[in-house]
Amino acid sequence: MGSIWTVTPETDRYELELGGHAFWIEIKRDLTEGELRRVQTAGFQRLTGLGEQTQPARLGEPAREMQVIVDWTQLSYARTLAYLVDWSLSDDKGNKLPLEPASRKRDTIEQLRPEVCKAIEEAITAHVERRELEKKATTGEPRPRAISA
Repeated sequence: MGSIWTVTPETDRYELELGGHAFWIEIKRDLTEGELRRVQTAGFQRLTGLGEQTQPARLGEPAREMQVIVDWTQLSYARTLAYLVDWSLSDDKGNKLPLEPASRKRDTIEQLRPEVCKAIEEAITAHVERRELEKKATTGEPRPRAISA
């Protein structure tokens, strides 16, 4: 059950073609706030250097620098994992390549040819850009409104 305040779980299907072979993918129309934040922070593992230096470095001593530790591989898959729901990709025996359970989705995607992954990611990018334009056209930019008490 949805409302104007929550994301209704809907998908869009896209027909794709690669090397003369047609296939389709189904992707989420919109992500929830939680899914979006997990995508945005997927690869960030830790921050070092913060709070370790309580006094300024002395003359001749190197200053400690802050470092953000990122898992670039996790970050690169996060958006595809969040949006991709289903597809028609199958093996040589006609068995659909598994996307369920969710824990197998990344393993399956990692086995794809790079050009297949690229086609899927490009379709997701086009979808996200199209949805952003649709939202702006229907709602405009949000503006806070003053409320007197």
